[in-house]
Order: sequence, then structure tokens, then C-alpha cells
Amino acid sequence: MDPSIPVTPQPVTNPIIPTPPPVVVTLPPAAPIKKSPLFLFLFVILVITSSVVFAFISYTKTAPNNAASPSTSTPVANEPVISSPLPVIENSETKLAYLRDPNSEVMGDNETYLIDVNTGAETKLDLKNVINVYKHLNSTKIYYFTGENDGAIHIYDLETGTNSTYKLLSHPQDSVKESISINSIDDISPSGNYLIFQASFYEDCPPMSPLPSGFEGGFGPCMPDESIEYPSGNYLFDMVAAKARPLTELFRVSRWDEAGHKLYYITDNSTKALDLTSNTISLFDNTSLFGYFAYPLLKSDTYVKLEGSTEKGVRIFLTNADRKELGEIEGETPWAILQPFIQSSPDEKSIIYVKTELDSQSFRHNFLYKYDLDKKTSMALTPTDKNTNYSTALTWLDDHTFIATEQLVNNKDYAKPNKNLVKIDIQTGELTTLTTHSNVYQFNIQ
Repeated sequence: MDPSIPVTPQPVTNPIIPTPPPVVVTLPPAAPIKKSPLFLFLFVILVITSSVVFAFISYTKTAPNNAASPSTSTPVANEPVISSPLPVIENSETKLAYLRDPNSEVMGDNETYLIDVNTGAETKLDLKNVINVYKHLNSTKIYYFTGENDGAIHIYDLETGTNSTYKLLSHPQDSVKESISINSIDDISPSGNYLIFQASFYEDCPPMSPLPSGFEGGFGPCMPDESIEYPSGNYLFDMVAAKARPLTELFRVSRWDEAGHKLYYITDNSTKALDLTSNTISLFDNTSLFGYFAYPLLKSDTYVKLEGSTEKGVRIFLTNADRKELGEIEGETPWAILQPFIQSSPDEKSIIYVKTELDSQSFRHNFLYKYDLDKKTSMALTPTDKNTNYSTALTWLDDHTFIATEQLVNNKDYAKPNKNLVKIDIQTGELTTLTTHSNVYQFNIQ
């Protein structure tokens, strides 16, 4: 999936200027004079000028200050609502969640499944109208969205059977509805204490005019006026405090460092570090090129960087805090072959990156590669033909094994999922299929 850059306008609310009282000008008695057109014109100008001056003075004394910075505003979310208990699932820490789509022609019939990574046993959950589901390994909670599009996320604790609904954002205007989404499992911190979500707002459209407009087409969705306190774009949600804060400059998450209380995220041309304790933001790295990604290695002062342009192609290389290059991982032209995705193994001895290629149907295939930091060598982890495609939503089982989705596309029928979960050993390159029904619709990604 190629990333897109959200654009978030920041309008300024116009203050309402109070209507000034009428200004009465009383002239002193004088001898009758003949009022020429020039005299009448000057008299009118005098009255208008006096009114404007009086209104300005009145407004500057009474108007409130509306210059608050958006970054300091903190929209308050509702406390979670606990619904009827759901079944308790034993050994839920060893299970992952995914969706099946039993019939691609029917909307809202997705089925939620758990799969045990040790035994391969699968369990169907009785959840309705689920459109996205996410779960970390070694966690007992699954996070899911439903088709109600009500601005809420649901969290099902498999260990206790508790099902909680968090209204992540509540727009102050009752007529405005919230649309909430999460890109992938990477947007949820490993502990589950924080998550990044995307918010957009819409409202019912006014009735269409019965008069012919000369335009034939759809109508809506209709967007409300942009709010400073509730802008469209990305937000950071604190699960403990049940509060959201705008983080609209965020383009995508680089990685979480909860031990260091930081979130590293990518903007259009920089990497920034958000301190999760103090809520302060600092610059970690930047670039002047449009193709960009940076991924810090938390066990050293090294980080992995991708930079690219149409003229020079794309490079993935190692660097340090002093911006000294420590070696190239890969370089390619044209620039689209290397995509802005970087991840490390838990022990940070291997780097996973992606190379892509288009087929004759303009379908982009992802091929996963590994770079060994000790040996300084690269190897393909997945087949590099155009019969397969691999997801970048990885779940690590240990330092050398992860789970991803494999899509078989040799039949060119892209309407069907035709996906399975596969386990990949980055030491041996061995690929093991975990599901055989080829009906994995969605796994840890939107």
C-alpha cells in the first residue's frame, strides 16, 4: 500500500463584532446656511467615520482572545462504556486476530478469528459488523472497529471477557459525526497504553436544489467548517487518561520507545520525537528530499534512513546522531522500487525492508528483504516473482521469526482475498504457511 499524505487545513475563526449603537451628532445652533452638495457629502463621511471608530474601541475592550495554539488544546474523550461480557478465551497471549470475508459481494459479513501461533488452532469470535481488528502478541486485548462509523473503538479483553467502547473523539457540534480509523498495528503501542488514530468529520448534506444545475453526479459527503480544537488528521490517544490530542503533522509512525517514553514519527520531511511524559516534541532527523523514512535503533546511537528523489533514486543507509554515514544497505533506481518501510528484529541485529514491482495490471507487489547488521549482507526473504505479494504488517514471534500475510495473485483475480498467514524465519529463509483456506481478508492493517 503506497502511503498518502493527509493535508489538514487550519482555518481561523472570525470574531463576531458587536453591532455599535447609533451615533448621534448634534450641531450647535448656527445661522441658516445654504447646504451645498459638498457640505452634505462631508457631513455623511463624518457620521460614518465616528461610527466605525466607536465600534472598534468597543470591540477591542470586550472581544475575547481567540489566539490559542492548536497544539495546546486537548479534546476530552468520554470514559469507556462497558457492554455485556463476552466469552473468556484461555491462553489469549499466544493468539493473533484476523478477519475473514466469506462473501466478497456481501457487505458487513466479516468474521473475526483468533489463531494460536504455537498450535495453529483457530477460534471464531462472535463479533458483528467488524471492519478492522488488531492484536499484539503477548497481549490479551483485541482492538476493533465496526461499520457504525460512530467515532468509537472497541477493546475486547479476552482474558476477562470485558468489552469496552471508547469514544475517541466527540465533536462539540451535535450535527457533526466523527469518522475514526487506525492504519495498522504499528499505530498501537506494544503496551496498549497509547494509540494513533485518524479523524475526519462530516455532517448530513442539505437537500439538493430542485432546480436544474447542469451537473449530474453524487452529492456529499458534506464537511463542517474546520475546527481549531478538533482538526481533521492524526491524534494521539492516551488510554489511561482517556484523552486525545491533535498530532496533525504526523504522517506515519516510525516506532514506539515506551521504555524511553517516546514516540518517533515521520512528517513530510523529518522525524520527530514526542515525549509521552512531558508532551514536548523535538527534531530527531530531517531531509530535503521527498522520499524519506527514518527508524532509530534503540539499543545504539545508530538509525536507518531512506532518502530518495526521481533524479538520484532511493538509498537505504545507516547513520548516527552526528549524521555520519555508517554504510549503505541498498540503493535503487527508479525511486519507486524501494518503499519507505523499515523495521528491525527485536534484538536489532536485522533490518527488514521492502522492494516493490508493478505487474501488467498495475498491481504493486511487495517483496521482503533482510539486512544483517553484523555480516553487512542482504537477502530476499520472500519470492521475488509477480505471483505473490507480502504485507508489511509484521508480528514478531522472537528475534528471528515473524508472521505476515502472503497473497497469491497468479490468477489475477484481485477481487478475492486469496491470502494466507505465513511464518518467515529470517535466519534460514524458511517460509511456513499457517492457514490453508486462503481466506485471510485483513491482518493487523487497515
